[in-house]
Formats: sequence, structure tokens, C-alpha cells
Amino acid sequence: MQELILKSLKLQNFKGIKDLEINFNDETVISGANATGKTTIFDAYSWLLWDKDSFNRKDFNIKPFAENGEVKHGLETVVTGVFEAEGSTVELMKNYHEKWAKKRGNTDLVFDGNTTDYYINSVPIKKSEYNARIESLISEREFNLLSNPIYFNQILDKKERRDVLLSLITDVKKEDVLACFEDLKELDLDNYKIDEIKTMAKATSKKINKDIEDIPIRISELENTKKDYNFKKLESEKKEFEKELKNIDNLILKSSKSADIITEKNNLIQDYSNRMRDIKREVDDFNEDEERKILRSFKEKKEIFEDTKNEVKKSLRRQEDKLDNLKEEIKHFEKLIAHNDEDIKTLRQKWVDINSKEFDGSLVCPTCKREFDEDKKDEILADFNKQKAENLLKIEKEANEVKEEREEFIKKLEKTTKDKDEVQERIKELEKEYNDFGEFEDEKPVFVKKELPDIYFNLEKEIEKIKEDLQSISENDNTNLLEDKKRINDEINALNSRIQYKVLNEELEQKINVYIQKEKELATHFEEQSRVLYLCDEYIRIYTNLVQDKVNDLFKVVDFRLFETQVNGELKETCEVTVNGVPYSDVNNAGKINAGLDVINSLSKFMQKRVPIFVDNAESVNKLIDVNSQIIKLYVSEEKELKIK
Repeated sequence: MQELILKSLKLQNFKGIKDLEINFNDETVISGANATGKTTIFDAYSWLLWDKDSFNRKDFNIKPFAENGEVKHGLETVVTGVFEAEGSTVELMKNYHEKWAKKRGNTDLVFDGNTTDYYINSVPIKKSEYNARIESLISEREFNLLSNPIYFNQILDKKERRDVLLSLITDVKKEDVLACFEDLKELDLDNYKIDEIKTMAKATSKKINKDIEDIPIRISELENTKKDYNFKKLESEKKEFEKELKNIDNLILKSSKSADIITEKNNLIQDYSNRMRDIKREVDDFNEDEERKILRSFKEKKEIFEDTKNEVKKSLRRQEDKLDNLKEEIKHFEKLIAHNDEDIKTLRQKWVDINSKEFDGSLVCPTCKREFDEDKKDEILADFNKQKAENLLKIEKEANEVKEEREEFIKKLEKTTKDKDEVQERIKELEKEYNDFGEFEDEKPVFVKKELPDIYFNLEKEIEKIKEDLQSISENDNTNLLEDKKRINDEINALNSRIQYKVLNEELEQKINVYIQKEKELATHFEEQSRVLYLCDEYIRIYTNLVQDKVNDLFKVVDFRLFETQVNGELKETCEVTVNGVPYSDVNNAGKINAGLDVINSLSKFMQKRVPIFVDNAESVNKLIDVNSQIIKLYVSEEKELKIK
């Protein structure tokens, strides 16, 4: 275990402290009234090491101020610290002083900024060597984590806080999660990560759901294509016409020597008609399928465009709502700061009024009407001055509390303003992205139907030619019979054009049954994917609980919530601190200090390092939890001068 021990600290002209030297033990208590310099000691210690104050701020004033509010010139600000590390002693010193130079054309020296000199064991060195020596003892990150009880829980942001906590533990194993819920073994965790499985299941579910929604449309299209004819009646009528046609053919056969030729030609007409019907049906089916495919592709492309655009619009609305909330928070903090400013102004005036108040009482004995002797007068005046000083001290304390509260509000205002700026930038990006979409400009495709092949029209011509031949054969003798035959053939052809839908209806019914079966299979597959998504959520929930438990087992006072469940059921990474179940922000100052010490104990054990711990406002804690590191307690008391023990 590496340990850094602060042996002594000497301040010269640092902020409000002119000259102070402190020798430290394992436990050192520094007490005094507000504004006597307790926090200044912590600031000087931090500045000596990292050029920052105790709140990790780089920009802060270290030079003393005169009563008129101006910086005192001509002084050197010096901080010297003696440390013990790894069995040896090292002295670090910084000297912050002014530079004065003569400008061209002017014989007088003018102020030309400030500079800092660095020393180790009284030997002047470069800044880089100075910083390297400190880094060899402890890094700035380790120092902040191990020296300041409020740093981890208040100053460090959630992401960094979370990264630190997760670095303390080994990751939860897959076997540990599976042991909590046997059904999780159904997931293919040997070949895929849990996030990959969940993403694949979501994508598959979305596609299946789209396919399921598309099936009723396809079935409806097929149902609309079917013809609702009474096929038994049509076939019965056809048989009657065929009987009548046969009788006419017999009559023609009896009256004509060309009966065989007529029969042959009629058979040929029938054969050609059947071939034409088959060709037309094939072309019509092809056109119907192709048109359906083209329209479906166009519809899917349009839906994807509109879904993507609407998703961007939703994101934009969410960011605009977030911006409105942040603006309200900014107004709220500005109002609180203005209220603090009014309070400070009122307290300042009150302090001036009391400070300017002179003794206006009587120094004459009310009984004997003679002036009191000098000792009595001195006693009365001393009581008046004591009461006046106590009142001024009380106002100063109250003003400091208001200033501290104002600083907190300013930090929150700055963070909220930063968040607002980030959201505004995000809104600009989303607005541009949304505007860039424009409107869906693809035109609905025009389907060019496949034309009937030449063979169809060739057959049609052949039929006409055969009919002309038949006409010439029996034109003179069988005119009426042929007219009747033509009429009956037309009737039969009309019936055939309807009867052919019987086969088509059967084919359509088969296609419908295929879609119905596919719908059942898709529903089963969708349930399987839903099961996978449920198991993924359970895996993540169990994993996060195990990780959280593993982290919290390292601490005695604090607990950390590393994940939170959102409205949509998804888990979001966070790092919220609680003390005995109470959110850190609602815990009193004593609880916050002990929570910070609990964190330091665990981090110190993990890093195998100890550094001095500074506990500010230690008077608010009845009992600090035990720590193994050197500790410096800063107490607020009524002493007007710092006391060190």
C-alpha cells in the first residue's frame, strides 16, 4: 500500500492568509469562524500540487486583496509543503509573483503579468519536472478521488463516476446470469452477444409483422379475382346447346356431301379456340402477377421513406420539448441567483448600518444621577462593542451561506445552459435532416402489359379462314342451319368463357390456402421471436442487477444505481448515489461527508494508495466513519483566529 503523508504546509500571502505554518499528524483539526481561512488551507494544498482549488477549479484568485477590493501588488505568494512518500521526505514549493518591465518610451516599471517558480527540496526546477515528480507520487485523478470526500459524488460527472465503479469489479460471467434463470439457455450466447441477438430478433419480428399485415391484402385480391358463377347450371346449359348443335350437324351431314370435311374443320376450330383460350389465360396471369409485384415494391419504398421521415420528426419534437424544459430551468436558476443577490445586498447594508452604529446609551447612574466611574464606563462600552461584533459576525456567516448557495445555483445554471446549447445544436441538425427529406417524389410506376403473342392472332386468322371455308361448303343449301349453328356456337363459347373460371377459382383457392398456412407459420415464428426478446430483456435485467450488487458489495454506507428503466422498458446507463436508500442530493451534509469517506476507503483499497483527506465542514458530523488515511478536519467554530490541534 503506497501512502502519501502531509508533514507540514506553509502559506505566505495566499488569498487571505499572510503567514501561516501548520504541522500535521495522522489526524489534524483546523477550526475557526467563517472567513478565517480553513478552506484557504485546502485550496493552497491543492494549488501546490495541481494548480487548482479544492473544488477542482483552475481559474481562481490566489493573491490577497486590499480593503478597497483591489489586488495587493508587490507581494510573493508562496506555498511550501513537506511530504513523506515511500519512506523518504520531499519538499515542494511554488512561488507566484509579479513581473514588472519597462515599456518602450517609458522609464517607469509597469505590471507585466504573473509567473510561477517551482522548487523541489529548495532546488529550482522546470514546471514539467515539478509535475513529473508529483505524478511519480500520485496522479491527479487518484488524488482527487482519494483526498476530497465530495469529489466523487458531487464534482465527478455520472459517466466518469460509473467508469470508476465498473473498473473496481470483474465483469459478470454469462454462467452467473444463466444460473439465475434456466430458460436463458435457449439464447445462442455461444455465437452471439446479447445485444446482437436482441437486434436480430427485433429486425426479424418487424419483417414478420409486415409480412403478416400484407397477407390479408393478398387474400382479398385473390378473393376479388374469383367469379361467383353457378357452374352446374352453366355446364347443364352447355350440354343442351351441344345436343342442339349435334342435331344441326346431323342435318347438315344428311344434306351435304362434305360432312366429313365440315366435321374435321369444326374440330379444328374447337382445337384452335382451346389453344387461344390457354394462351390468353397464361398472358393474363403473367400480367396480373407482374403488376402486383411492381405496385408492392413501390408501396414498400414509399412506406420506408415516410417511416424514416416521421421518426426524424418525432426526435425533433422530443428535443424541442427538452429545450423548453431546459429554458424553464434556466429562468428558475436565474431567479434564484437574483434572489441571492438581493439577500447579499440587504445583508451588506445591514452590516454597514450596524458597523456604523455608535454607543448612544447613558453613562450616568439612574439612581444617584452621577456618572459611572471609568471602570464601569469601560465595562458598558465593552458590552456594547461585544454585542456589535457578535451581530456583525452573525451577518457575515449568513452572507457566506447565501454566497455558497448562489455558487451552487450558478454551477447548475452553467450546466443547464450548456445542456440547452447542445439541445439547440441537435435541433438544428434534426431540422436540417428533416428538411433534406423533402417529399416522396417517385411516381407510381406504369405497368406495361405483356401483349398476346403472334401465335394467338395467327390462330384467330386460321379460325376465320376455316369458317369461311365452311360457309362456302354449305352456303346455298344450309343457310338457316348454319346460322343456327353459328348462334349455338356463340352461346357455347360464351358459356365456355364463364365455365373456365371454375378451374381458375380452384387455382385461386389453392393460393388462398397457401397464404392462410403461411400466415399461421409467420404467427408461430413471431411468437418465437417475441420469446427471444423477452429472454433478452430478462438476461439484461439479471445482468445489470448482478453488476449493481457486485459494485454495492464494495461499500458500507453508499449504494449505487447503475441502470434505470425507461418508459419503453429499455435500460439506460446512469450512476445515481444513495445513502440508506435516500438520494444523495437529499442527504444532509453529515451523510454526504461519510458517504464520500466510504467511497474513499473502497477506492483506496482498490488502488492500494492512501493520501491525506481534507474534510471541510466537519463540525456538521457527529461521528466520521473510520478511515486508514491521514485526515485533516476543517471545523467552523466561533474563534476569530484559526486554531490547529
